[in-house]
Amino acid sequence: MSFVVLQKDEEQESWMRAEIQDMKQELSAVNMMEEFARYTRLERKINKITDKLKTHVKAWIAQSLHSSGCPGITM
Repeated sequence: MSFVVLQKDEEQESWMRAEIQDMKQELSAVNMMEEFARYTRLERKINKITDKLKTHVKAWIAQSLHSSGCPGITM
Protein backbone atom coordinates (compact mmCIF):
# COMPACT_ATOMS: atom_id res chain seq x y z
CA MET A 1 0.00 0.00 0.00
CA SER A 2 2.77 2.46 0.88
CA PHE A 3 4.44 1.76 -2.47
CA VAL A 4 1.30 2.90 -4.31
CA VAL A 5 1.15 6.11 -2.25
CA LEU A 6 4.86 6.73 -2.82
CA GLN A 7 4.48 6.17 -6.56
CA LYS A 8 1.50 8.53 -6.67
CA ASP A 9 3.49 11.17 -4.76
CA GLU A 10 6.40 10.81 -7.16
CA GLU A 11 4.08 11.15 -10.15
CA GLN A 12 2.51 14.27 -8.67
CA GLU A 13 5.92 15.77 -7.90
CA SER A 14 7.15 14.94 -11.38
CA TRP A 15 4.06 16.54 -12.92
CA MET A 16 4.53 19.71 -10.86
CA ARG A 17 8.20 19.99 -11.82
CA ALA A 18 7.37 19.50 -15.52
CA GLU A 19 4.54 22.04 -15.32
CA ILE A 20 6.83 24.61 -13.70
CA GLN A 21 9.49 24.03 -16.34
CA ASP A 22 6.95 24.37 -19.17
CA MET A 23 5.53 27.58 -17.74
CA LYS A 24 9.00 29.06 -17.22
CA GLN A 25 9.81 28.30 -20.84
CA GLU A 26 6.56 29.97 -21.91
CA LEU A 27 7.33 32.92 -19.64
CA SER A 28 10.71 33.42 -21.28
CA ALA A 29 8.96 33.83 -24.63
CA VAL A 30 6.59 36.53 -23.33
CA ASN A 31 7.63 40.16 -23.62
CA MET A 32 6.98 41.60 -20.16
CA MET A 33 6.54 45.15 -21.45
CA GLU A 34 4.08 44.27 -24.21
CA GLU A 35 2.14 41.52 -22.42
CA PHE A 36 2.37 42.51 -18.77
CA ALA A 37 -0.94 40.90 -17.72
CA ARG A 38 -0.09 37.56 -19.33
CA TYR A 39 3.42 37.69 -17.90
CA THR A 40 2.23 38.31 -14.34
CA ARG A 41 -0.47 35.62 -14.60
CA LEU A 42 2.17 33.10 -15.62
CA GLU A 43 4.45 34.24 -12.80
CA ARG A 44 1.64 33.78 -10.29
CA LYS A 45 0.88 30.29 -11.61
CA ILE A 46 4.55 29.36 -11.40
CA ASN A 47 4.75 30.67 -7.83
CA LYS A 48 1.58 28.81 -6.82
CA ILE A 49 2.77 25.46 -8.16
CA THR A 50 6.26 26.04 -6.73
CA ASP A 51 4.73 26.64 -3.30
CA LYS A 52 2.63 23.48 -3.63
CA LEU A 53 5.73 21.53 -4.62
CA LYS A 54 7.69 22.84 -1.63
CA THR A 55 4.84 21.92 0.71
CA HIS A 56 4.56 18.49 -0.88
CA VAL A 57 8.29 17.83 -0.51
CA LYS A 58 8.34 19.03 3.11
CA ALA A 59 5.40 16.77 3.95
CA TRP A 60 7.07 13.83 2.24
CA ILE A 61 10.32 14.43 4.15
CA ALA A 62 8.48 14.77 7.45
CA GLN A 63 6.57 11.56 6.77
CA SER A 64 9.75 9.75 5.79
CA LEU A 65 11.54 10.86 8.94
CA HIS A 66 8.56 9.96 11.08
CA SER A 67 8.18 6.50 9.56
CA SER A 68 11.91 5.81 9.80
CA GLY A 69 11.82 6.55 13.51
CA CYS A 70 14.29 9.43 13.64
CA PRO A 71 13.67 10.87 17.11
CA GLY A 72 14.21 14.52 17.85
CA ILE A 73 13.92 15.71 14.27
CA THR A 74 10.92 17.90 13.61
CA MET A 75 9.85 20.03 10.71
